Amino acid sequence: MNTTHEKPNHDDVTHIVDGRTGSVFTPREYEQRQRERQEVRMRWRFIKGPIPVPWIAKAFSLTPSAEKCAVALCYQRGLCRKHEFKIEPARFRELGIDDTARHRGLRALDQASLIRLQKQTSKTPAVELTGIIENHNNKKTK
Repeated sequence: MNTTHEKPNHDDVTHIVDGRTGSVFTPREYEQRQRERQEVRMRWRFIKGPIPVPWIAKAFSLTPSAEKCAVALCYQRGLCRKHEFKIEPARFRELGIDDTARHRGLRALDQASLIRLQKQTSKTPAVELTGIIENHNNKKTK
């Protein structure tokens, strides 16, 4: 989802009611609470596996930008639960990857055939991770 969020202006507001809990806060308390909630959310995030070692090893043999992008793509794949998804630049920024490094890394991964970019005019590209195959029918039977 590509939406932009502007930081609300709380200069003229004396109290804020949290719509989720119904609690009343001053603007300063509310912003502090939001920061703390964001930190807690980031602390509990993880990269969902499995990540095949040959795939990630090949990505790590490329440029540093490609290494970072490979990790970010695995992270986003876990969030989407798909091997084909639209790239969300915000997920890369969460991991400290700027736009220039993202472009270079994706290009390197594409040239190494680890991903397949599906470029769209004036939109962020969709990507397919090649070589990562999940077998959903891999259930043990007794």
